[in-house]
Amino acid sequence: MWRIFPLVFLLTAPAGAAPYLSGEATLVSDYRFRGVSRSDAGPAVQGRLVLEAGDFYAEGFASSLGGWGRFGGADAELDVTIGVQKPLGLGTIDGGVTIYNFVGSDRPATVVEAQGRISGGLGPLRLVAGVAWAPPQRGLATADEERADNLYLWGSARAALIGTPFSVHGRIGHSRGAPGLGGAGALTEAARAWDWRLGVDYALGPLTLGADVVGTDLGDRAEALLATPRGGRIAGTGVLVRLGAGF
Repeated sequence: MWRIFPLVFLLTAPAGAAPYLSGEATLVSDYRFRGVSRSDAGPAVQGRLVLEAGDFYAEGFASSLGGWGRFGGADAELDVTIGVQKPLGLGTIDGGVTIYNFVGSDRPATVVEAQGRISGGLGPLRLVAGVAWAPPQRGLATADEERADNLYLWGSARAALIGTPFSVHGRIGHSRGAPGLGGAGALTEAARAWDWRLGVDYALGPLTLGADVVGTDLGDRAEALLATPRGGRIAGTGVLVRLGAGF
């Protein structure tokens, strides 16, 4: 199903809109999705492409995986998003759909998630609030094969430090739902969890060097399920670093 997204984007984009393509390649010391590591608490290589045309956009994201994040032996994660954004007062409202694909998984692992967010800013400060809902589906099936859903609410803030190449950011989210999407999804149906991220970025031309403190409140509840083969914790508080090159 994800293969039809580019066609839908091309058919729905305004005829007079000039497309704009951007992207980034990133090396991270730990790939955390909603606070839970999908790279076995180790490094991951990632790439992102964004195509914009008028109010419409399409985005592709790819990442290497490890340990628990391999979802049935998957070799890589490949996500596709299509959406539309509209001005709303001093901000922007955004709605779209993301399909999370786990390439090479030996069981149903694909997850479809509807997302919405509203954003705005003042000067160097930008604020975003969002909601994401994955309806009941096979990719979120519980141990007894019952299809389940996942709801995620989040908010973030980013501020550029005027006159410097530095910026700071923070994010907090809350998960409630079933296995598959990280956070509460790493446990059992109707589980709940908070996740957070605080970080700083240093921009130098097309390069960005960043460091984040990331964590969840899963704690000992997830220790047995989310321990890595090396005995590390992938849902606890940790520090990660990033190096990205954009175009």
